[in-house]
Amino acid sequence: MRLPIDPTRATLLVIGDPVAKLEFGRLDQKLNKDGVLLWSVAVLMSGTGERQDPTANITIASHERPQVAKGDAVVARHLFARTWTMRDNQGRERSGVAFEAEALDVVKTK
Repeated sequence: MRLPIDPTRATLLVIGDPVAKLEFGRLDQKLNKDGVLLWSVAVLMSGTGERQDPTANITIASHERPQVAKGDAVVARHLFARTWTMRDNQGRERSGVAFEAEALDVVKTK
């Protein structure tokens, strides 16, 4: 299930440089269904109403490494949460939520 998220409800702060998402057990960079490279950007989500600000990784599809750096305040363009379920090596079911966005735009400060 793919759920849209209102990006104006939280402030995102990049807490790690963008890294290539790799195929499980290999060194090949993952591609989306259109053949575009996938990147992962770690962010701190402030203003969510939680007692402690949560962190998350947001997946971005881009032919080039996203132009954000640690410490940048960003706005996620077309942010979605996607639920997932899979079985691990022991056959146990695992599930979670993954975040994806079209892009991360750096907030310009005055």
